[in-house]
Amino acid sequence: MKHELRYMRAQGSGALAYASRGIRINAVCPGTIDTPMVSDTIAKGELGTADEIAQAVLWPCSPGRAGFVIGVALPADGGYVAR
Repeated sequence: MKHELRYMRAQGSGALAYASRGIRINAVCPGTIDTPMVSDTIAKGELGTADEIAQAVLWPCSPGRAGFVIGVALPADGGYVAR
């Protein structure tokens, strides 16, 4: 787990410390995404799109849709973590 995710979940710091101030801290953990940089090197596989990751980033930023989401590491990887 990356240092930022450990900090986000650490007791007395990160997401919970800022939540009382109305600041929600979450993380989006994208999988391999179809971009010009990788499209030439990956001939086969399931790739997400930049738009799909953008939607995953926008969702927790929406107080009307994800206002109760705090301290979450959201995988946006096409099910890679679930396998």
